[in-house]
Amino acid sequence: MTSGAASAVGARPLRVGVFGASLDTGNLGVSALGVATVRGILEVEPAARVTLFDNGTRPRSQELRAGDWRATVDLVPSVYSRRFYRLSNQQQAWFAARMGLGRLHPFLRRLADLDAVLDISGGDSFSDLYGPRRFRWAAVPKRLALRSAPRLVLLPQTYGPFGHPGRRAAATELIAGAQQAWTRDLRGLEVLRSLLGDRFDTGRHRAGVDVAFGLPSRVPDTPGARECVDRVRAGSRLVFGLNVSGLLYFPSRRARFGLRGSYRDLVHAVASRLLEEPGSQLLLVSHVADTRESDLAACRDLLSRLPAALRSRVVVAPACEDPMEAKWIIGHCDWFCGSRMHACIAGLSQGVPTTTIAYSDKSLGVFETVDSGDWVFDPRARSGPGLVDAILGTLAFREERSTRLRRARDEVDAVWRDQFRRIVAPKRDTRRSSDAA
Repeated sequence: MTSGAASAVGARPLRVGVFGASLDTGNLGVSALGVATVRGILEVEPAARVTLFDNGTRPRSQELRAGDWRATVDLVPSVYSRRFYRLSNQQQAWFAARMGLGRLHPFLRRLADLDAVLDISGGDSFSDLYGPRRFRWAAVPKRLALRSAPRLVLLPQTYGPFGHPGRRAAATELIAGAQQAWTRDLRGLEVLRSLLGDRFDTGRHRAGVDVAFGLPSRVPDTPGARECVDRVRAGSRLVFGLNVSGLLYFPSRRARFGLRGSYRDLVHAVASRLLEEPGSQLLLVSHVADTRESDLAACRDLLSRLPAALRSRVVVAPACEDPMEAKWIIGHCDWFCGSRMHACIAGLSQGVPTTTIAYSDKSLGVFETVDSGDWVFDPRARSGPGLVDAILGTLAFREERSTRLRRARDEVDAVWRDQFRRIVAPKRDTRRSSDAA
């Protein structure tokens, strides 16, 4: 439940559920989407009651805070798993929905009681790039919402790629069934046009910006986080930030994403070259802390591989559980390079000169929204010393890029607010008409 007075005397609060943006995945990019979505909804409808569907075992609530901003959100379990017997299991709920048991199944009743379901697929998981199971994880909540909820809106996200014809067809039907489908850049809008064909509707299918551009930052509570920033800033002329992706760092990942060379060797070369700058300090920042693709493990491994003479000028930032804290850390860098896109957005949105080592097409469109498409470097297209030189070549243009980002920030902020107004306001107006009747 979110705090605030009812938006109209006698009217119940707007009730909104959100799939694909839980706070408990260990991936701060997904958490950033969740927090920023809650903030966006409440800016339009301060009394709204927001539910994030997550991986927990019981319903509960959590307070979100940054500066003067406070919100309390409901957390409700909804999982895609093999434990079919659990009432929170999405596959069980989908079976019940297909059998016409919506009035009997508690999760389907919960969906029907909402005014709208918003779905963001973790930002980029509505694709078969990550395999068929991840595609099903992204697809089932949309099917449930179309079957049981009053309306479904797809929040700004990446659609595809869909290499399998059956999954492409299924994705097209789900997108076509949504009341609105938003992309997070203009390139994504062309993907929607391609998928939907003559069903593309400029009134329903729109380009916005990644919702994480609206994520607040806050001073960390995480032990050691503020101290690590103080340490690298003390007496340093330059603080360079580097986000090392555990998804790409470990050798088995290279073939999966079509990288031309070793990502491990690439970030090692970048880190070593950064430390050649006189007076520089290097801050290694993780954005995913789970065990399978941990950035923190990758950062620590990279540190261990650097020459002993350089290690004293390198700090591994503690893994934060809150994306707002990680954003605060990144905001203290003079230049930042990341592979996790939402780590990069944390830099871009604060005017930090930010470049990315991209492993998919999603990064280019997002960087283009802040006039920085030329700072996207793709190891699928090139490798070796030339790629390292290109990345490090951006260092000379830090001040110009920071100025450019600060100019773009006001425009992006306006788009961010407008997209939530368009997403939330129709639900508010429809709900009030129903209450009045």
